[in-house]
Amino acid sequence: MELRIPECDHSAVITALPYPSGARLRQLLTQSTEDAELRKEYNAQIAYIFENLASHYRADTINLAMSHLYVQGG
Repeated sequence: MELRIPECDHSAVITALPYPSGARLRQLLTQSTEDAELRKEYNAQIAYIFENLASHYRADTINLAMSHLYVQGG
């Protein structure tokens, strides 16, 4: 989404990723019950999604990423 505010010199490109439930994550990412494998798949999927979302960013905008995610150690 691009946000433009009248009388402001800048616009913002905002990418958003909604929070998936734990059950939905397990369904989408892996059939494995191993926590380490689930974390690896989760990290790979989030990185892939944000790489694709970031393709909408431009040098002439303020670029923001927004999500409700689990970040280990965050």
